[in-house]
Amino acid sequence: MTIFAKIYKKNMKRITALLLVICLFSVDLSAENVYRKFDRLVRKVMMSGLDTTCISMSPTSWEIPINLGVHGRAYRITTENGTRMMDNSGNVGQYGVGIGYHGLDFIWNNDFGGNSAGSDYFEFNFYDNYWGFQMMNSTREQGGVGYYSATYGGYFAFNGKRYSYPASIYGNYIQKKSAGSAMIFFWYDKNKSWNVNGPNGNESFELHTFVLCGGYGHNFVLNGGKTLFNLTGAAGLMAPYWGVSVQTRFSFIHWFTENIRINASMVQYSSAGWRPGAEELLSTEWMANVGIGICFGK
Repeated sequence: MTIFAKIYKKNMKRITALLLVICLFSVDLSAENVYRKFDRLVRKVMMSGLDTTCISMSPTSWEIPINLGVHGRAYRITTENGTRMMDNSGNVGQYGVGIGYHGLDFIWNNDFGGNSAGSDYFEFNFYDNYWGFQMMNSTREQGGVGYYSATYGGYFAFNGKRYSYPASIYGNYIQKKSAGSAMIFFWYDKNKSWNVNGPNGNESFELHTFVLCGGYGHNFVLNGGKTLFNLTGAAGLMAPYWGVSVQTRFSFIHWFTENIRINASMVQYSSAGWRPGAEELLSTEWMANVGIGICFGK
C-alpha cells in the first residue's frame, strides 16, 4: 500500500466518522424540533377557548411532584341478618413522587404507619380546565385480612373558560384572577377484602359504589396568581346502596419561581346509603398532604 493510499484510507475513516456525527446531530436536532412543535400544539389546544385575562399556562411543560401526607378509609356494612362488616385503615402516612406533562401525570406512593402493613398506592391523573379524570389503587394487609381498593373518577367544570380547577392542585394552569364554577364530580369505588390465612383462599367480600355529585368550586387569587386558595364542595347520590354522598376540598398553592411551587390540600368524602333487604352502608375517606413541584422544560 502506497503512502497516498494510507493517507486516503486514514482520512476516509475520519470523514466517515465526521459524517456519522453530523447525521446523528441532525437527527437529534430534528427530534428536538419535533418535540417543540408538538409542545406548542399541546399548549395551543389546552388554551383554546380560554379567557387569557383569567387563565394562563405555566411557562414550563414538565414537573416532578413530591408529596408527603396522610390518608385513611373506613366503612361499615350492616347486612339484612344483622351481621356487621367493618374496615378502618386508621391514619396512614404516605410519601410519593411522580412525573407529569401538562396535567397528565403518574404518581407512585408508599404507605407507612397506621393500620397498614405496607402498601403501594398508584395514581394516574389528567387535569384540564373543563374536565379531568383520576385512577387510584392501593393494597394493604391488617390483622390477617387483605384489603384492595380502587377509585376511578372525574370532574367537569361548566365555567372552564375562566375557572381553573387544576390551578389549585397542579402546575399546568395558573389562575390570574379569582373565579369560580359549578361542577360535576363522579366516581366508582371498588373495595375488596379477603382472609389471608383462611382455609378457603377464595373467601372474599367485595363492595362496589357509584357516586354522582354536583357542587361549586372557587379560586381565591393573590399576587397575580402566585398564591391561590381553593374551596370546593359537592353533594349527590350514591348507588347501588341508595343514599347520599358529600365531598369537601380545601387546596392551596404558591409559586416561588416558575420552576418551584408548593401545595397543600385537605379532602374528605362521606357517604350513607341503604339497599333493599335492610342493608346499610356508612363510609368515609380523608386525605391531607403537602408537596413541592419541581417544574422544568420551558
